[in-house]
Amino acid sequence: NIEDKIRELGLTEHVKMLGYRQDAAHFIAALDLHVLPSIDMETVGFVTMEAMFAGVVPVVSDVGGAKEIVGPSGGGAIVPAGDAGALSEAILHYMKDADAHRAAGRQAREYAESYLAADIMARKTLEVYGRIMRD
Repeated sequence: NIEDKIRELGLTEHVKMLGYRQDAAHFIAALDLHVLPSIDMETVGFVTMEAMFAGVVPVVSDVGGAKEIVGPSGGGAIVPAGDAGALSEAILHYMKDADAHRAAGRQAREYAESYLAADIMARKTLEVYGRIMRD
């Protein structure tokens, strides 16, 4: 299990398993990067959306829905699933280049606020249903 692996690697002072939290947004906003290195199908990934709303740069695999929300934003990176080299390059790029990091975070937030807010998504969903009903 992951807790055993943390102990085995001597990371107990650096990695904390906090369990379920209702104040997760507080922690997400404190992140430098949001990394979702999925190797198999992933749903939309609300945590990715939450990170983007907080202006946290997302780095995600090209599987499932995360790529669908990160791609159009222009803020963040999409890497091939299972490609550790590409993942580490994307992470290092944003950690080493403060200007790129700031710009990607701003783009991610602007995209989230413009396209992913609940009221906007609800309105767009109703528009789709309306078009379907008319056709």
